Amino acid sequence: MQINEAFLTDFLWHITFVLLFVFTIISGLIALFTKEKTYLFYALYTCFLLTYIFLKTPYKEIQDYFIDLFHPAYNFYSQTLFYSFYIYFFLYFLDIEDYFPSLTKKIKILLFWVISVSTVVFFIAVIADINWLFTAYFFYLYIPFNVVMGVLAIAKASKTPGYLKYFFVIGSVIYLCLAILSLILSYSDYNYQTTIVLFGSSFYLYPILFFYIGVFIEQIMFSLGLSYRVKMINERLLEQYQRNVLINKKLNDHLVKRESEIHILTAKAEEDRLAKLKSAYDSQINKLQLSLLHNQMNPHFIFNALNSIKVYLIENDKEKAIYYLNKFSKLIRRILESSRGDTVSLEEELNIINLYIDIEKIRFDDAIDVSFDIPFELGLSSIKVPPLLLQPFVENAIWHGLSSLENNKKLHFKVRKLENGIQLKIIDNGIGRKASKQNYKQKKIKKSSLGLQISNERIDFFNKREKLDYKFSILDLQDTNGNACGTEVRFNFTKN
Repeated sequence: MQINEAFLTDFLWHITFVLLFVFTIISGLIALFTKEKTYLFYALYTCFLLTYIFLKTPYKEIQDYFIDLFHPAYNFYSQTLFYSFYIYFFLYFLDIEDYFPSLTKKIKILLFWVISVSTVVFFIAVIADINWLFTAYFFYLYIPFNVVMGVLAIAKASKTPGYLKYFFVIGSVIYLCLAILSLILSYSDYNYQTTIVLFGSSFYLYPILFFYIGVFIEQIMFSLGLSYRVKMINERLLEQYQRNVLINKKLNDHLVKRESEIHILTAKAEEDRLAKLKSAYDSQINKLQLSLLHNQMNPHFIFNALNSIKVYLIENDKEKAIYYLNKFSKLIRRILESSRGDTVSLEEELNIINLYIDIEKIRFDDAIDVSFDIPFELGLSSIKVPPLLLQPFVENAIWHGLSSLENNKKLHFKVRKLENGIQLKIIDNGIGRKASKQNYKQKKIKKSSLGLQISNERIDFFNKREKLDYKFSILDLQDTNGNACGTEVRFNFTKN
């Protein structure tokens, strides 16, 4: 067997063709079953490279047949396709998008347009039968683009981590160098005069041999790289499986812990339920206590009013007695209406107090000057208070403060808005608490103290039930000389 340039060319063609055919079938099947884009674009790359190689078949009859079947422009069109899919393969093979997302997006858009333009130019060349059109496009536009993209791919591949990049870089560099060399020699003054002695024979070296050798080495490197990638994927899957096992163990431990927490929460929920029942029970007790205190206030109030009526009857002043009874009946009706509920509005409470004062003024021969300073816009109907809350304080102001004055008895009600509620002041110009204690017997003092104590308890119970922050305070007023000149009771009806 004589080894010459034709034998070597045919031998390398067969090796390259079989290698590409096998890799195309295997990678295509893998892509079909795994939907892995790396193998898809590798299959497309080797498929179009295979068609280009096939047109170089050493079998003359087959070559003539396919030359007639395929337009001459396909020789260059197939190269634009397999070079483009080579770049796609590079993007997915090395997961370039993970490291250069912006660049990857731009390259994909650029490849789409390159393939589209190449296809349009190819069909124009075929339909118009212009052979030179695609040749000019290929050499003057596509080849410079392909060289730039190839160099860029190699440069970016070298910056990715791991060993996978070496398979791509080595295979691509060798292929690119030999392919460019083959192209330059094919379209230069190279006349095959360089001879090589092999097995005692000398023969010429065809340029296409460099291309076959480059394709062969590149495919071997890429196949090794794909095998290494499969190994990496298996290792990642194994690592993921081990992580999943660990996560499952942690989840099981967490579930056991949660089960224990659920038992604790269940026990706590039962405790909370019992606490709510106890709270409801305490609320009911508070309500009953509030009702009891309310009932303690009403008889005391009514007794004082009836006592005033009795005085007029004793004095045989029927006209005043009837007038007093009319006022008293209105007052009793308002009291009974307010007693139906646990709360009344501050507006209603002040109306009841106004009726009470009218009755007391009759007893003092209208000698008490009563005034109300209540801005209309405050909306006292929305402020809820315990029924008859103000009566003990007004009673104290009249009987322990104003009753000892000869004349100029004044009782003033002043309402102002606070940041989170309403303030009510009851101001009298009586003798003051200190003088009152000196003028009344010990029995009277105890009675007064009991009324304040009950009022305190009523407000405390009301605050707990309604979740409010009502409070009152009593101030002793003094003139510029430091003498007592009255008393001020200050109510703050505010929220928590």
